[in-house]
Amino acid sequence: MAAAVHTGGSNGSIRPSMTAVGPGPDPGSPDGVDPQGFEDDTPTRGPIATSPAVGVFQPGSKAVGGTRVKAGDRLGVVDMLGIPQDVLAPADGIVVGVIVEGGTAVEYGQELIHIEAAGAAEAR
Repeated sequence: MAAAVHTGGSNGSIRPSMTAVGPGPDPGSPDGVDPQGFEDDTPTRGPIATSPAVGVFQPGSKAVGGTRVKAGDRLGVVDMLGIPQDVLAPADGIVVGVIVEGGTAVEYGQELIHIEAAGAAEAR
């Protein structure tokens, strides 16, 4: 959102200015093409381990790129008022990278660790 300065009278005022944005790709489109003919070139991503709570994220020893993990493996914790909540691998695969630095405050459901699915990792 941009701010526009409008001067009127003796003192200026700042009012928000809205910018119109066109519609994106049709989520129901099987081929990723929106009604205007633009292709959805968003790369597909593997599973993402997300935050189980609001708190401070601390990655564990398995949250290192190249580490093979199984679904349910502990990848780190989110410290919620002194109570650690486990961050678990959502699927078998290989850790691609940590999205959020250790010691960072995170929200519930925030993406923390990117994992390449086991099938895709073995195909390479």
